[in-house]
Amino acid sequence: MCAGLFNAAIAREQQFHDLGECPLESGEIIEDCVIGYRTLGALDARGSNVVLIVTWGLGTSGEVLGNETMIGPDGWVDPERHFIVILDAFGNGVSSSPSNSRRQPGEHFPAFTILDMVHAQHRLVTEGLGLEQVHAVTGVSFGAMATYEWVIHYPDFVSHAVPVVGTPRRSPFDRMIGEVTLNALADCEPHCEQARESSWLSFVLMLRSPRYWNRRLEQDQVADFIEQMREAAKNQPDTHDMLSQSRAGLAFDVSASFDGVLERAAQVIEAEVLIVVANHDMIATPESSRVFADLSGARLYESDSDCGHLAFLAACDGEAIAAEIREFLW
Repeated sequence: MCAGLFNAAIAREQQFHDLGECPLESGEIIEDCVIGYRTLGALDARGSNVVLIVTWGLGTSGEVLGNETMIGPDGWVDPERHFIVILDAFGNGVSSSPSNSRRQPGEHFPAFTILDMVHAQHRLVTEGLGLEQVHAVTGVSFGAMATYEWVIHYPDFVSHAVPVVGTPRRSPFDRMIGEVTLNALADCEPHCEQARESSWLSFVLMLRSPRYWNRRLEQDQVADFIEQMREAAKNQPDTHDMLSQSRAGLAFDVSASFDGVLERAAQVIEAEVLIVVANHDMIATPESSRVFADLSGARLYESDSDCGHLAFLAACDGEAIAAEIREFLW
């Protein structure tokens, strides 16, 4: 364990690790491949307190850093106890993405899988940071799917894992929702602004349950809400970045490396796993996670918050979920 690699003076600041080339499952290569990350906390003498957090879909390490539900004395992990490494996902505009690639910009950026991304992140953590093992890996949604790949493909590297509102395999309903986003954005020229509005509004509506929206909005507020979401869509990330992550998430299936047999994927896991699902989630419906928890012997926490996919937020079931994760990881 090489503790000397960590510089307290640049903790929390955006950092980058140049991997050169990142080979992909497709046989293509991401050129000038870079992983962004932030660190906070201190590595203990045994190097046994490392927690990796993978960013959610189109989220950044900076956004995760500011999320008190996840990080802090009352959060999932605490920099007073843990050495936290927040990993920027491919396609989020920080790590290698269609929007920031000089040699493979936009539609020329190769399609990647979540497993491709995890392999690159493992290179950062081992080659760049000199870590030989981590206490835990966690993440929300897209980051939760990456968490599954970490424990399956690096079983002796990870001791604990907490995928939150993710899925080990896209359900038919999950795939239909993903296809709506893709169909709205793919080949949208010259009407990408309208396509981005439509896809963003669809996504926002699916983040929470019908029960939530019916409770939250009055009839005369609907038009104003839709207009607000249209305005918000103008500030969303680059269209090609959105497409790259959407495609990776839509194709996700941890059993892909095991001839499609979910039980075989579950059997290779050595880490202790806590799976957090939301019963009213319409982005990552919980059925596959429940099956996987049974197959792998993982602990399962089911949130009944009507916030659905956003159940982990402080205003929803965040306090109870954070307490469950703290007890599991600490």
